[in-house]
Amino acid sequence: MRVSEIDTPALLIDREIVLRNLQKMQNYADAAGVSLHPHTKTHKMPYFAKLQESLGAAGITVAKTGEAEIMAANGLKDIFIANEIVGELKFQRIIALLRAGINLSFGIDSIEQASLIERAFERSGAKACVLAEIEVGENRSGFVEKQDFAAFINFIKGCKNIEFRGVFSHDGHSYKAADKSECERIHLAAQHRT
Repeated sequence: MRVSEIDTPALLIDREIVLRNLQKMQNYADAAGVSLHPHTKTHKMPYFAKLQESLGAAGITVAKTGEAEIMAANGLKDIFIANEIVGELKFQRIIALLRAGINLSFGIDSIEQASLIERAFERSGAKACVLAEIEVGENRSGFVEKQDFAAFINFIKGCKNIEFRGVFSHDGHSYKAADKSECERIHLAAQHRT
């Protein structure tokens, strides 16, 4: 079948280009000695997430609980939700994933959220695995002031149902960079903040 014969709408993917791009990113992470948890927000497909893991990714990153559930249902076992989670229903869905053996973690950026998590996980038999988001310039979410982060760390030390796994950031404002040098400047500033 020729491309012109395919009915629309249709998604066409050049497998060789995809594989080359995925391998390039994995090689970059390997050379830097870091584990890669690529964000699936571009493809949102378990097929590609599994391909990323087969090339060496340690796990994947998603944007929300529903995406984590879809990836888990398709055999992905190490998932980070790069957003803050609130609400009893979402906590119960996360607890279900943890009980199913998924290595799941998610974002956190306040003591108030930690209090909600602590209560929601109290009788679950599971621990909420969290990474604190550090605000690096996008002005969307995350800790801004060092004293707020320090207070959060002190609060977490007293939590029985939360496991602190580290920090993360998102320099999404780099998407609007005028050129490569501006993107690099934003990236380096984000590293300095974290």
